Amino acid sequence: MSDDIGYLMASVISLAFSLSIGGLLGIHTYMLLHNMSTLEMTGLSRRNPFDHGNWRENWAQIFGKEWPTWFIPIAPKDREHVYDGFNTKVVPCF
Repeated sequence: MSDDIGYLMASVISLAFSLSIGGLLGIHTYMLLHNMSTLEMTGLSRRNPFDHGNWRENWAQIFGKEWPTWFIPIAPKDREHVYDGFNTKVVPCF
């Protein structure tokens, strides 16, 4: 009987962590594809001046255009898409 309760508790805890991490993954993937931070996500600004309207351009601005370097922590070869945290392209209407 005690083994069953232990397995049940482990299952409940695993499910809770899986749902939490899955939710965070979903929210951060959405923010990545729309090129926004948590401040833009919470609605402090009406429009996002950094969203280029195309998820591929938003992805390329963060990770670069060459897919083999996405998972390696080095700067992409195409220097125009490198984001240093201070200088970035803004949508022309801003």
